[in-house]
Amino acid sequence: MRPGTYQGINYYTRYRARYCWFFPRIHACSYDDPRAQRTAEFEIYPSGIYKGLSRIKNRYCNPQIVITENGSNEKDRIGVDPLDDEARIGYIADHLALLRKAMDEGVNCLGYFVWSLLDNFEWDYGLSVRAGLLRTDFLCLTTTWKKSAYWYHDLVTNGKLHMKRLPRIDPAP
Repeated sequence: MRPGTYQGINYYTRYRARYCWFFPRIHACSYDDPRAQRTAEFEIYPSGIYKGLSRIKNRYCNPQIVITENGSNEKDRIGVDPLDDEARIGYIADHLALLRKAMDEGVNCLGYFVWSLLDNFEWDYGLSVRAGLLRTDFLCLTTTWKKSAYWYHDLVTNGKLHMKRLPRIDPAP
């Protein structure tokens, strides 16, 4: 790889497939584990970032990598403070802890970007899900810091990820 270049990776979740006789040629369809924790859109699977980066390191001579997107989205719920997004903090913290573990084992990761700074338009969901660290009022076009924004600011400022536990690395493929 040329100096100054990197592989950009967006990671959110894993996709699982099973045999399906009614799909011609591929004979596979995706399925979700009903027991798995989920965001508004996908399964929460932090082990995948560790496993994927380790696989890239071993299979492709440890290229320079930047995690260009990683984060979660949630739907607004009636009666729940939209600025209190503890689930997003947990999602990001678990993924960062396993990213750190991969880097400690030699993965050449140069950077990490949270998805997303602002709530945004998603093609499948429109404006009905919120992915940002900052809550966007789409009528007034103003933003308000969510709990995750304060948490991430503290993380970046202090340079330390405080974890009560290291997320378990799932042995499943």
